[in-house]
Amino acid sequence: MASTALTLLLAVVLAARSAHAQTRSEFWLDDSRSPIAQELNSAEDQFFKTLPVAVTEAGARSWGFFRFSRNAATARPVVTLDMDSFVAPTCAPPAQTDELRRLFKRPQMAANRASEKRCADLLAAAQGNYARELRSKVIKAREAFDAAPRAHGTCTALLDLMNRLISAPAVQAPRFVVIVSDAVESCIATRGIRLPQPKSSMRALMVVVPSIEGSRKLTPWQEFELRRQTWGQTAPWLEMISIPLLNAATFTGRQENK
Repeated sequence: MASTALTLLLAVVLAARSAHAQTRSEFWLDDSRSPIAQELNSAEDQFFKTLPVAVTEAGARSWGFFRFSRNAATARPVVTLDMDSFVAPTCAPPAQTDELRRLFKRPQMAANRASEKRCADLLAAAQGNYARELRSKVIKAREAFDAAPRAHGTCTALLDLMNRLISAPAVQAPRFVVIVSDAVESCIATRGIRLPQPKSSMRALMVVVPSIEGSRKLTPWQEFELRRQTWGQTAPWLEMISIPLLNAATFTGRQENK
């Protein structure tokens, strides 16, 4: 009997850990010198504006926020955010219909409407409180993230970051990974390298910002297309998007650059 109880307890603990791991997500910001600072800040702004949607509609309620350059393989989150799932308030059912009210339907209908309104008001209040708590946590996470020391290094180890993602065990892998970078791997040549699919069903996106390494002969869109083609050969599972496409649809449904 004791052995059975212990087995059940371990199963519950492992299931809880697995559920937490599946909802964990990561945000990575390129701290190297090559991304254009103004564009990098714009992409970061856009992400934090969109983050509440990822929490409420995509169920990504746990996040780790990373700053990186050369240290991608060993970086640890500088701040985390954890939000409980929304729990709708319990609402008392309409009063039982007695024999008298059954004969007079109007009072019963009025009582039902009053009960429905009370339930709707309770739900709206709970949703408002949840939204305010989430906004407060996002603001605090953003402030702590921006105040954290920048990651220093002589190059950007994007390939190390990709290897870190594909090597993560399925039960520990993040659900969403959002990387804001100019997509320039400057620590090692990527030509001829093709990375395998991650072991988990994570969704990895790179939000590409213009780079000071870019050619003056290329427009921002041409530069983006060049980066996307390069990473399409190296890591075909990595989605590449531009800053304007980092929006609610990023987390609620896949989208294509057009």
